Amino acid sequence: MEKKPLTGAAILFVLGIFIGKKCCFHPLVFATGVLLVGILGAALLTRDSRKLIVYALIILAGALAVSLRTFPIHPNDLRNVVTNTPILVSVIGIVHETPIIPDSQFQTRPPYTSTLLHVKKIIFDSGESRNAYGKVLVKTSGLISQNITPKCIVKVQGVLTQPDNPLIPGTFDLRRHLESRGVYYELRVPGPNCWEIVQPPSMFSIYRASQLFRKWASKKLLQGLLPESGAAYSASPPHSDEPIATDVQVAYSILALGLGWKATISGETKDSYMKSGTMHLFAISGIHIGIIATICIATLRIIGFSRSITAAVAILLIWFYTSAVQFPASAVRAATMTTIVLFGWIIKRPSNLLNSLGASALLILAIDPLQLFQLGFQLSFGVMLALCVVSPMWGWVPRKILPPDPWIPYSLQKPAQKILRRSISWILTSLVTSFGAWMGSAPLIAQYFSLCTPITIIANIPMVPLAGLALAAIMASLCFAEISPPLSELFNWSAWLWMWMMDRLSHWFANLPLGHFYVKPPSTFIMLYWYLLLCVIGLGLWKNKRLIVFIACVGVGLLIGALVHQIRAISRCEITALPLSGGRAIVCTGPGFGKGMLIDCGNIRAAQSAVTKYLHCKGINSISTLVLSTGLINQVGGAPVIITNFKPIYVITNFATFQSHPYRQMIQEIQRLVKDLPQTSIKAPSNLKIDPWNVIHPNKGIRFTRAADNTLVLTGGFFDTRILIIPEIGEKLAETLASKGNEVLSANVLFLGTPKIPHHILENLLAEIRPETIIVMDSIYPVSLQTPPELHELLAKHSRQLYFTSRNGAITLEISRGGYKIRTATPTTLHKHRFSQIHTLPSEDPDTEYSN
Repeated sequence: MEKKPLTGAAILFVLGIFIGKKCCFHPLVFATGVLLVGILGAALLTRDSRKLIVYALIILAGALAVSLRTFPIHPNDLRNVVTNTPILVSVIGIVHETPIIPDSQFQTRPPYTSTLLHVKKIIFDSGESRNAYGKVLVKTSGLISQNITPKCIVKVQGVLTQPDNPLIPGTFDLRRHLESRGVYYELRVPGPNCWEIVQPPSMFSIYRASQLFRKWASKKLLQGLLPESGAAYSASPPHSDEPIATDVQVAYSILALGLGWKATISGETKDSYMKSGTMHLFAISGIHIGIIATICIATLRIIGFSRSITAAVAILLIWFYTSAVQFPASAVRAATMTTIVLFGWIIKRPSNLLNSLGASALLILAIDPLQLFQLGFQLSFGVMLALCVVSPMWGWVPRKILPPDPWIPYSLQKPAQKILRRSISWILTSLVTSFGAWMGSAPLIAQYFSLCTPITIIANIPMVPLAGLALAAIMASLCFAEISPPLSELFNWSAWLWMWMMDRLSHWFANLPLGHFYVKPPSTFIMLYWYLLLCVIGLGLWKNKRLIVFIACVGVGLLIGALVHQIRAISRCEITALPLSGGRAIVCTGPGFGKGMLIDCGNIRAAQSAVTKYLHCKGINSISTLVLSTGLINQVGGAPVIITNFKPIYVITNFATFQSHPYRQMIQEIQRLVKDLPQTSIKAPSNLKIDPWNVIHPNKGIRFTRAADNTLVLTGGFFDTRILIIPEIGEKLAETLASKGNEVLSANVLFLGTPKIPHHILENLLAEIRPETIIVMDSIYPVSLQTPPELHELLAKHSRQLYFTSRNGAITLEISRGGYKIRTATPTTLHKHRFSQIHTLPSEDPDTEYSN
């Protein structure tokens, strides 16, 4: 630690940020603590005591820094000016970043534009205005004017509200992402006509220059690759239902690699790079900055410039590039880290990568402590920390495998031997480096994306050099763009060739067996243990006899916590109802369900996006059973997608024969898919049982005319908790079930489809079931498929707890020996005793528990 003081200080500062974020105290509390500890340190004379005081001061400084950023101190703070309820306002502020168009691969509505706005003033609908400060995310339906650029002062009218929580776990958590950037509100704007430019940006601002450079660079980089490249400019490719040609997509990928426009990459291409673990190549980060600095240093040193001048020019060049791509956080981190290393090179100070890493982290977090909670920051420093640990540990591998010949001097070796030795040494060194990078990023990728990509260890060996060649060609093209256009176009085609090879390789690596698979996000205990181990090895703390006992105790405690967490996870059943547009899906995991059971899956779009993402979030790569409970295509139409992606062992269909033509087509498609999957079989329930469920409707030989009346109704008992699932409910179905009596229908928890039947029939059915908890699986969109308000009172009368997936999002029922617990995606619940006036009550804890 003493040889790497800045690394130790950075770790203590990070600990302070965590404490400050968790405690949420007023900054005066931490400022008082800093003052008192400082006075105490001045009064103490012993060296060891002062060292402890310094440690405490660094921790308190980190807590103070984050509390100053997150606590609403000023009366004009946006959180003190507006409430958490949606309100119509006009906002005057400064555009913070270039407006972007998110990927619309699964988007049914028209494209929207989003950007960040620094708020200066708010005008309420009543006409009252008030000064305010803070950042808001502005989401506009449609495409706004290209004249709206960073540092432009605008007036925007829309609805100011808090970002929504994700309705389905595993999908993008916008609220959490924005909070990590200090953004707590979003402004929803109905159209581009609600924007008004109050003052255009200065002609000499750095953002204006950056915008002009990007327009010029995009035009020059596409020169010769696209016919319309001379006139076209857009931050994203054309939005249409037609697939983009491969050649065109590769050309757009050049913009993504060189200028950081990841919106130009198609969804299929992104998926390939994600699964091969090489998506990091498109983030303007250490690879880009390192390649630019290497090219600059090598060129200037060959010319004959001194060490100091070379490093100074390299620093200027990398910051010019960072400003040209409009200061993305990943580029700023990489540029800061490289600047510190090059500055040490200028002053001829012995370099220590781990110490430089700590200095970079301290500087970045002192300016913006919230970056600690951003994935980019965690990946950057996690990977660099692992490289600092793994490279010294495994750097001997190339030397051990290829030891020098002691009897033949290197100068006398044959050229073929030299080339072979250098090639093998480069491959082994790259393999060790790639393994170290994977060690640092694997837990974070698993945490945020539920994805494990061991293939990235091999994939990075060819992909990183190809990316370097493509970047070098991009830089050369821009350098010769005005001097020699034909030569610039030649470099464009060179960049296209390297990008095409990268696309082909990423697709090939992504489809290799066991190259990638989905995992459950690791627990906090595992994450802490993993990076504690890296820090102990990297800092050499295992050599400190006084600390090693304490660290060992902490490590054992974390392992015990991880073990307890895992035992609790595998000993309980979970049944989750997912809200889908026009449909629903029920996911069952835990003892008795094998790899997992899926009951219905929504339509094709829902199965591709929401259901697949949720199953991947749970670490499910294949399922044991897919149950198609009904003949309604909006509830089961996505079955072919689920069979293709998750290869279930059993596909259970209904007894009834449905006359729907789309349903019959879907069954034919399933039968065609099953022929190519020898482990998969399609059949109806045998002996009225789908393990571990019992089928109580329909009985063999009984058919109704309406599809909703022929729905499979399932019941089962888990740890003394009885569950009843009625996915769809029709009038005849409700009457038939009610006639079976309480002995068959009795259940603690009832999963019920949208009830659109006469009230007296529904009341008779509920009187026989006598549920403690009712979970209504109604749809979010369209609104016509939500539960009618007049049924709320009736449902509440027959239950102690009532939930709606349209309001509460995904609802998970956790069943264990001690009872069951309801967990909702959004922190709102509906309670029976509140239904004299129907409304939703916010709850600080979305979890409610009931023990049998």
